[in-house]
Amino acid sequence: MAAFYDLVLAYFDRAPRPGITSEQIAAAGAAVVEGLVIKSALIPEQVNKTITLPGLDEEAEWHLASLAFLGIMEALTQPVSGDPTERAINALDR
Repeated sequence: MAAFYDLVLAYFDRAPRPGITSEQIAAAGAAVVEGLVIKSALIPEQVNKTITLPGLDEEAEWHLASLAFLGIMEALTQPVSGDPTERAINALDR
């Protein structure tokens, strides 16, 4: 799973923050999403409600899991410069 995150991060021109590994990002993301799945069985009205927020081009409906995962990605990664395609190819070579 960490290799998948390396590719996705490269595509979006991001990298783990210093001291953070792809494995830790994968574990944090899985923990949040799995926790929300369990929570949705207990309180679906809170977890399954969508939230309207800005999307890529216009407002979009966001699920709580999407927002939580976005928060993890923003907290544990940082933007990098350079060509994202080249970084993705380099990540495949690892």
